[in-house]
Amino acid sequence: MNSPARRTVSLAYAVTMQSALATAGAMAIYAVAQYFTTSGHTVWGLLLEHGWHVLALGALTYVVIYLTTHRQVVMPIRDLYLKCYAVTRGDLTPIALTSRINEIREIAHGINLIVLRVPHDPSSTTLEQLSLEGRHLRHIVEHEGDQLTLVSRAYLLDLAKRLEHETAAS
Repeated sequence: MNSPARRTVSLAYAVTMQSALATAGAMAIYAVAQYFTTSGHTVWGLLLEHGWHVLALGALTYVVIYLTTHRQVVMPIRDLYLKCYAVTRGDLTPIALTSRINEIREIAHGINLIVLRVPHDPSSTTLEQLSLEGRHLRHIVEHEGDQLTLVSRAYLLDLAKRLEHETAAS
């Protein structure tokens, strides 16, 4: 039996809605606590008072988290997808993605390792491309080396040296 199609949403929307709902839930809990601990409040009065707070905080939470998540997570993930698509079309240049999010940086690093390991047609590989790959590897090790394991760092440095040596010898 086929399950009904589920509506898909963006990551930014999902995170934002969960945050807005959490804010609304927290405000509801606060209103209930205020009703039982403070005298002189009616249920309808608290609903009206906190209803405006929920709407204002929910809207503010939605806008701030949506914009932040979209810029810091969704756009870099879209760039990674586009790079994967470009690799399938023959573009073997490394991706230069800068992100503060470790998981996104790790995926970008993994894509770059895949790109380096894709068999090149020897007749299409130029010395300039090899030199560029060597410089890119050196840049990864020097600027993002703290995120690499010792084995990865040693491997990348060795590969960069070999690429630079091959281009210098030719």
